[in-house]
Amino acid sequence: MSTMERKTDSRERMKTSQLAAILFAFCMILATMTACDLFDDKDKDDPDNGGGGKSGQVEKAAIKYHTKYLATGIEMTIVNSFDSYYERERVDAFSTEGGMSMQIINLFLHPAKEQWTYMPFLGWSKPAYNDLRKYNNVPFEKGMTLEAHLKKAGYTQQGTKTVLGKECKVWVGKQIDELTKKQYNKKMGLWNDIPLYIEDDFEGGNISTATDYTFNVPAKAFDRATIEVDWIK
Repeated sequence: MSTMERKTDSRERMKTSQLAAILFAFCMILATMTACDLFDDKDKDDPDNGGGGKSGQVEKAAIKYHTKYLATGIEMTIVNSFDSYYERERVDAFSTEGGMSMQIINLFLHPAKEQWTYMPFLGWSKPAYNDLRKYNNVPFEKGMTLEAHLKKAGYTQQGTKTVLGKECKVWVGKQIDELTKKQYNKKMGLWNDIPLYIEDDFEGGNISTATDYTFNVPAKAFDRATIEVDWIK
């Protein structure tokens, strides 16, 4: 093998190693991004708030988080988008670890029980479907608010926390990871049923703080031809 070939091979191994670390962190973060009814829709006839007239639900929205994985110090931007009352969901993770800009996407088509994952250098693949819409084996039900779901799963409301200038109710509880079956501590800060803050101690812990949210999510967000996220700042 020539010197140039060895350097190229070394760079590719480094990319693979960095990508694996980022993907691991992303999977840990994804475990905390549960797909429940996130919003208490005050005005269901207002198209700007994602309203669609169904009890307690918003048809579509996206939340942007700054997320830090505490065990490794890896930091990411996470965008969680949904439509059709959470029948379609997309979670984008953006990272610049090791000087490399990366985007990893998980797309969920819940009625069909399909999951698609996009990774740089590899494109789209179809892993085993993982339904995120559960808390401690309590399934998601249409019309159920996140607060109601948390209560049913054994969480309790303890104090408040201010995020984006909004006073959030803090909900605390034990959570069971669906994949590993490990139990861990979880905390969520809700404003109008929107999770603006998520913290847990799973696999070293991670903290996600919302930096923005929008109700204007285009249909293209759930098309695998769409990679760029341009519907939220």
